Amino acid sequence: MASTAATGATRRALIGRAGAAVAAIAVAPAAALGLRAPAALAQGNGDVELLRKAIALEQLAAFSTTVLLARGVLRPPAQAAGQRFRGQQQQHLDVLASALQAAGGKAPAAPRTVAEADRALGDLGRGAGLAGVRSEADAIAFEIALQEAAIGGWYEALRALQDRRLIAVAAQVMANEAQQLTVWRSLQSDTIAAVVPSAFEHGSAPAG
Repeated sequence: MASTAATGATRRALIGRAGAAVAAIAVAPAAALGLRAPAALAQGNGDVELLRKAIALEQLAAFSTTVLLARGVLRPPAQAAGQRFRGQQQQHLDVLASALQAAGGKAPAAPRTVAEADRALGDLGRGAGLAGVRSEADAIAFEIALQEAAIGGWYEALRALQDRRLIAVAAQVMANEAQQLTVWRSLQSDTIAAVVPSAFEHGSAPAG
């Protein structure tokens, strides 16, 4: 009995833990992340293009979550998680847009339709698009795949960013993405091993 309790958990227990995690997760506002006076970000070191890519991925995540919330396929625990995470995605975008503007860059256009979002997903190597989401199981699997792609993108960005403040912001955003991923996994799986499969979260490698 003790062994079973240590290696697995019921869906009810996991959903309860997910709800607690959703309540606890928060992302600091832009001012708290050291972006009050980011003049040093305007350096010709490739950070601008990395920021543009990060913003495009966050825009895709925010649009996709908005669509899934409006589609009405999520039950209350997953709906609450999605609403919380949609707000956090916007906070990520606010921070990144502030940094990009300070660096003299221009944000890419956000997707406006499901078709545009699915084309962007195709470019990321994600075969399953928003158009095919018809159930809560589909929606949660979609969010998991998108979070893994986002974490993979941040993992690559952290290896290339030059500005120390941007590195700190990237690490904080990536950590929040990993928190979100854990909650989505807990809503999909009955076992702790599936929810937290590794001590280190690298996400999924970007396409190409």
